[in-house]
Amino acid sequence: MLQSEGGGSDEYLLTREILAEAVERNCRDALDHYGGIQYIASALRTNLEAGIIGDPTDLKSRSEAFGSNMATSQSQRRRPLHHTIKCILCNALRDTTILLLLSCATLSLAIGIKINGAAEGIAYALLFLLAMSSVVCFGAAARFLRERWMLRKFSKRNDDVWVVRNGLVDAILESDLVVGDIVWLTTGDRIPADGIFIHGDDSFQLKADLEVDYSRRPSLFTGREVSQGRCCMLVTSVGDNTERSRLIRNSIGDDRLQLLDAIEKTSSKFDKIWLSLWLILLVVQLVRCFIAKKVQADKDPKGVKNRMEDLMKEVVKKERLKAKGLFTMLLVLIFASREGLPLALFVSLLYSSHKIKSCKATVGQIQASATVGLITTICTTGLVLKHSKMAELWIGFDLVHHHLQMDAQLVEALSQGILLHSSPNGCFEEICLLSWARAVLGLNMECFYSSMVRYQMAANLWCSILEREGQVEDKVVVHVHWRGSPDSILPICSHYYTLQGNIETLDALKATAFKQLLPYGQCCFAFAYKREFRDEENNIKTLQSNLILLGLVCLKNPYSAEFIRAIQYCRESGVGVRFVVDDDINTARIIALYSGLLRCEDDGAIVDARDFKNQSEADRLNMVEDILVLANASPADKMLMVKYLRQKHHVVAAASAAIRDLPLLKQADVGIFFGTSNEDADIFVPSSDFSQIPAILSFGRRVCRSIEKIVQLKLIMEVSAFTISIISLLAGNGNEALGSLQLLWINLIMEILGAAAVAITTIYASSARANTDPVYGSGQIITRPMWMSIVVQSSFQVAVILILLLKGETVFQVSESVVGTMVFNCYAFCQVYLLLPAIEIRRGEVAARQSCFFLCIVAVIGILQVAVVEIDGVVTHRPRFDITLWCICVGISSLSLPLNWAANLIIRISRL
Repeated sequence: MLQSEGGGSDEYLLTREILAEAVERNCRDALDHYGGIQYIASALRTNLEAGIIGDPTDLKSRSEAFGSNMATSQSQRRRPLHHTIKCILCNALRDTTILLLLSCATLSLAIGIKINGAAEGIAYALLFLLAMSSVVCFGAAARFLRERWMLRKFSKRNDDVWVVRNGLVDAILESDLVVGDIVWLTTGDRIPADGIFIHGDDSFQLKADLEVDYSRRPSLFTGREVSQGRCCMLVTSVGDNTERSRLIRNSIGDDRLQLLDAIEKTSSKFDKIWLSLWLILLVVQLVRCFIAKKVQADKDPKGVKNRMEDLMKEVVKKERLKAKGLFTMLLVLIFASREGLPLALFVSLLYSSHKIKSCKATVGQIQASATVGLITTICTTGLVLKHSKMAELWIGFDLVHHHLQMDAQLVEALSQGILLHSSPNGCFEEICLLSWARAVLGLNMECFYSSMVRYQMAANLWCSILEREGQVEDKVVVHVHWRGSPDSILPICSHYYTLQGNIETLDALKATAFKQLLPYGQCCFAFAYKREFRDEENNIKTLQSNLILLGLVCLKNPYSAEFIRAIQYCRESGVGVRFVVDDDINTARIIALYSGLLRCEDDGAIVDARDFKNQSEADRLNMVEDILVLANASPADKMLMVKYLRQKHHVVAAASAAIRDLPLLKQADVGIFFGTSNEDADIFVPSSDFSQIPAILSFGRRVCRSIEKIVQLKLIMEVSAFTISIISLLAGNGNEALGSLQLLWINLIMEILGAAAVAITTIYASSARANTDPVYGSGQIITRPMWMSIVVQSSFQVAVILILLLKGETVFQVSESVVGTMVFNCYAFCQVYLLLPAIEIRRGEVAARQSCFFLCIVAVIGILQVAVVEIDGVVTHRPRFDITLWCICVGISSLSLPLNWAANLIIRISRL
């Protein structure tokens, strides 16, 4: 028994650290090391029948010594709302993009005052600041609302729990629970704190547990749910001292991979580039204003004064137009970049989060449907070895499922035969046989027979002679056990045992019938037995006759073919699979070998968690990638492995069905929970079936491909629009190639309808291509092929629009306003044609219905574009845009398709 050494009140004999350690080990033997349940209860001043005293003094003392059942993180979320808004606004104003915008606003104010006078210049600057403030406040408001939503979502439930205090059963709030309380749990209840199982019904079981003996594994952990029965538990840790809270607290600072955040950072870099260029242009404009003012102030020869005044008026007019164009274009591009791309991604992710249900899964975090496509490693925990499915036992002609169906003497004889011919350090089949016998037959592995002689008669035939105490007529009684293949044992047997323990004759016909019971191609053992008296004439030859067949054991794989194929699929797809289990190393080896994760010669890939934890920091980092199975792993050990895998630049997904592993799911880049919804997981698989993982991986990679195309389309739009606007403004003609409203319109339809079209065609691609999809990992968002496509397509769009601006009136014999409309149409249709390769790449693999949806969306975009142009012509009294001009615009824009094919061909050739 361990005494308290400090860290709590002197009134209690155990500290919170000792209590936490006792519960964490989850073993009756470990609990006995700390004095057993009776000592722990008395050390906490708890009567196991009457509970605690429960008066205010007692409750205060327990709260001071062991803490309250209110997590600190929850109290932190209850900070004043004005403080939250203030912090969000301050963080927004520290953004480099906002600082550049402020610089642009200052220069815009100076230019406006210099060119247009104080009144008009200040009005422009105020309008600029108003627009900029709307951008800042829009993002701040969105983040504030998200904080409020997270607060409501993750607020701890404060349900009633039934406790025993001062001999009375009473319902209290969960937050009022203290260490030492006796809690009664019934079907459907959630465990409110960490504790120790005291007693319960025979039917008591926690959700996701299979055949657990709670008297041997007595620890109960926060958050688990009672699936049936009722029990009584002793509370040992509450609030921030529970295992779950400690693990989450220790993982703070390990940033998870957030795909949207990575894309937002990439978009922010482009914002800074745009703004830096705009800032340079504004500086140039400001310098030109002062130069113009200086030239106007110089004394000129008489006769030249009027000419210079006219020149200055023209300069001022152009500068005013340029300043106005810079101002409007800047706001449109920055707003489209900051808010447009997230809108497009939201449309795609919203669609994917709905369609992931086809994989029999749901998402808790909307971006998880994409992040799961980036993973390079899956750490799965909680794999259960169902011993009853590891082998078939035939006693006579009856199939046995449990040793209670058998005669007791027969069970003892069969257990002796298995133990005498198997070793925990033997071959894989022997390890499996011992593991099965221990669980199904109740084999006592601690038995050791010193008076035993073992002989190998042939490759598949073993004989063991065991001397037992006691003599009959001065002769020593020996038990002779034989183990071998059915073909080796059946010929030397003359009788066999029935399920009831009777002995019947075994003839040739029955021996043939026994062989027909066994499945072809599986490892089968036959066990035979007889009792003899040792004398000088006994030898192995005389002991090889008149044997009694005990039974036939046929080993088989306890895992389904779907599970094994899922493991193989992940490995072929470039995603490493690692088992992190709390079983002993032999059981972990059985799980890994039967599942196909390991081969028999891969012993070095199995490591005990205690050995891994005892290594130095550098050694852990070096060996973590070679570990495929981590045995005897506690939740902290599992989190340690995920931590080092992420330090080796792996994108890690953790999959588990255990509530105790929820902190692990929270630490991993993607948390997959096999069960119903939980706030700490990203993806939920209600069927608790690992074989659904391949479909989820394939779906996630298609979502990533969809996002890649959306980002590429968006950057092409931004680069081409920015370049066209800068060139046209610097040309000095005072006209905008693309108006602000035109840019807003094209961004709007492409961010909503265009993103939906890409999502439909890409996400619904057939999973037959899954194995050839690349492993994205945590690499750059914009890849080299994407850069090539962006440069080629944006250059083409810039070239087309500049040619139209310079030669459009002459070539097509139209007015300037019609040329402007042609520029608008060509720019819009170029973006539409960029959508077509999405369906072209997966020709023949996209379902007909999705193809129709895609074509309908493209048609809707075209119809809306025609409607906007026609309405604009009516409002502005522009000459009618005839069918010939429409065909010209569509034809010119269609040239982007062969350019796209050429770029893709160059990319493929470069990869060879």
